[in-house]
Amino acid sequence: MTQSTNELSEQPADTGTDIVQLPTASAPPAKEYAALDFVKQHPVLTVASGLAVGALAAALIPRRNRVYVTRRSSAFADAIGTASLALATQALQKAEAARSDIRDRAGALADHAGKIGEKAGELKDKLQR
Repeated sequence: MTQSTNELSEQPADTGTDIVQLPTASAPPAKEYAALDFVKQHPVLTVASGLAVGALAAALIPRRNRVYVTRRSSAFADAIGTASLALATQALQKAEAARSDIRDRAGALADHAGKIGEKAGELKDKLQR
């Protein structure tokens, strides 16, 4: 193995390990998206876990406190339902606005393409004369 001094100087310096550096992993998804992705990927597991937690909570709460907890959880569920409905309504309104905007832009693009086609036809006619 004979290498010239120039060949050795062009090679990267040995770091003293035989380990190849692996590419770095991308940043983990944001926490709010990670939970949502998990729920989308495992809907049955999510529902089953919710039922199991509910059964465990029902088993641990004394009977005399169940009426109080039931009222509180009913109010909490009502608040969550109302908030979910409001968020869904907002999302629907934004989707409709985006659809309208896209339709308007597509119409303008089609008009522009039509005008370009007409000009191309006129130029073709001029060149053929």
